[in-house]
Amino acid sequence: MIEILKESKGNILGIKASGRLSGKDYEQVLTPRLEEVIHSHGRIRVIFVAEDDFEGFEVKAMIDDVKFGLVEGGFHLEKMAVVGGPEWFQWGVRFSSHFIQGEVKFFSTPQLEEAWEWVREPGPPETKREHSYPA
Repeated sequence: MIEILKESKGNILGIKASGRLSGKDYEQVLTPRLEEVIHSHGRIRVIFVAEDDFEGFEVKAMIDDVKFGLVEGGFHLEKMAVVGGPEWFQWGVRFSSHFIQGEVKFFSTPQLEEAWEWVREPGPPETKREHSYPA
C-alpha cells in the first residue's frame, strides 16, 4: 500500500510504502500525484519511507516504477531520500539511481527527521549528480 504523507508540500512528496505495492497503488495513488507535482513545480523531491512490513512490488507495480522513474519522471527528480527498507530494495534503488538526474541518499528508520531536513534543504546545481550510500 502507498500512502502520501501529510508533510508533503510544494515540490516535496512524502511516500510511505507498506506490504506489497500493486499496480493499482501506482495507477490510483502514486503516479497521478507525481505527475501533479511535476506539472506544478517542474522538479520534484521525494522521500520514500519503507515500513518494516514492506515486501516489495507486484510485477505490474515494478514495471510502472521503472517506466515512470527511468523514462518519464527521472529527469524531474531533484532529490530522493530513501528511509528504511530491506537490503535488496536499497540495492535496487542504488542501481536505478545511476539512470536519474537527482541526488539519492539513504537513511535508516531512526533518521526519518534527518531525511526530511535533507530533502527540504537546497540542492546542488542541476548539472551535479551525487549519490550517497551507507557504508
